[in-house]
Amino acid sequence: MDEKIELVQAHRHEYGLNVCLRAVGLSKGTWHYRRHRTSWAERDAPLKAEIVSVIEAHPDYGLRRIHAELVERMARPINHKRLRRVLKRYDLGLRRCLPKPSSSPVVEVVKEAGAAADLVKGHSFNALEVFSTDFTELFYAGGHCKAYLMVLVCIESRWAGGWAVGARRCRQLALVSLSRLTGNLRAVGRDLKGVIVHHDKDSVYTSYAWLRRVLFEEEGRLSYAEEGAKDNPWIESLRHPLPTRTE
Repeated sequence: MDEKIELVQAHRHEYGLNVCLRAVGLSKGTWHYRRHRTSWAERDAPLKAEIVSVIEAHPDYGLRRIHAELVERMARPINHKRLRRVLKRYDLGLRRCLPKPSSSPVVEVVKEAGAAADLVKGHSFNALEVFSTDFTELFYAGGHCKAYLMVLVCIESRWAGGWAVGARRCRQLALVSLSRLTGNLRAVGRDLKGVIVHHDKDSVYTSYAWLRRVLFEEEGRLSYAEEGAKDNPWIESLRHPLPTRTE
């Protein structure tokens, strides 16, 4: 549109306004509106300057806090849609720099241990001595909705001793799955004492709640896959079972 306006402006004195407008497919109403309106840049300049000032003063602010600060500074209402448009038009959101969160002590210990944190790799076990787990995404309602499944599966017998499904991957979901495993073990005269629970370094599995439950309350052992899914093939194969062999 701006290119058409420039073309008409450049040649209207030579060929006439009506001829130029017909040539580029513009009406007179559009021509006069575009010629006399204030540009986006001019209208957004004061708001843009204030947004930049807020971001520089508070780099950790998100959209809501930026909006609240602008309303206070400019002493007038600011439309949320306009604020979003200005942030997007000038890439102002990209200038914010949030501090990198520090790793928890548990993560640091597991990282320091390296391969020694994996108690399963390169070893063989009997049934019910090691359980592998992870979160699996489950899509439903035509792919528009998602849930999370956590299964604790014995790497030797392939018995799924504990499982839980929820809307989020969280500690509570993991603890429910673990409770079902301990209950099923008690039903066969076993418990989790000395049993290894193997998984990746997800924040759920490095949380204090998870460690306290497995290590101190159940007296189990924890094993961390150093290379994620590559070092946890049992749960991966549970998600994607091998095809049945036919003779």
